[in-house]
Amino acid sequence: MEIYSKIQKQIHASNLRSSPLVIPARPFTCFLNPNDAGHYANFAIPTEPFPENWDAAIEELIAVFTAHGRTPRLEFIAACAPDLEAALHKHGFATESHTVLMVCTPQSLQPAPPIPGLTFEFLDAESVLESYREFNTIPKRAFGSDDAPEATLEEAADARARYGNMIKVLARLDGVPVSVGTLTHSFEGVTEAAGIATATPYRRRGFAGAVTGMLAARAFATGLELVFLSAGDERAGRVYARVGFETTETFQVNVSRSA
Repeated sequence: MEIYSKIQKQIHASNLRSSPLVIPARPFTCFLNPNDAGHYANFAIPTEPFPENWDAAIEELIAVFTAHGRTPRLEFIAACAPDLEAALHKHGFATESHTVLMVCTPQSLQPAPPIPGLTFEFLDAESVLESYREFNTIPKRAFGSDDAPEATLEEAADARARYGNMIKVLARLDGVPVSVGTLTHSFEGVTEAAGIATATPYRRRGFAGAVTGMLAARAFATGLELVFLSAGDERAGRVYARVGFETTETFQVNVSRSA
């Protein structure tokens, strides 16, 4: 249970540093984006201590999101708040998904098989905008539509300004951008490998595993103790398992409430 609590605290701490607008609604913290109404850009997480009865807190949470014109949505580790999902259902929320929680340590990390022609660029606040534009285009299409336009230089500049202090890696195959991933802000030795995405023509060729392994190796090289991620399905879980991520006994719950 202690490891799950540490992971939940890292999620909270990382978003405190990166979210444009943070609104406490105890025992929840709401992370909102005034400039982006996107489904995944606005959410809340529960923070300890938790109440014996969730009803009043959930109603306050709904009021905060409604006041800001955003769809109420939460992400949390099931083992940390085992009765919250059912309480949310009583207030009109629906479960979007249960994503498998996986963890990796310096001892479990495994090297990804080498891929000829694959190179990695780590991005930071000093990286050129073109690299950020290439980076942003991949998840924009992978998590949206394959025919989405390329990221603009304005979007790249915004990403560099907001997230340049996070560790990001851009993988290229023979110079062509193919896969990306990010390490979120660490907290008490823990970080998350997030936003792992591969361009559609290059999927199922080992690039996501290579990026994830590279991120974990960089995390451990800086002295961190644990990297976690949420695997969307069993196939994705097998990809991450090849580089040393192990499945836990819990999962991340993603829930939202329609208007």
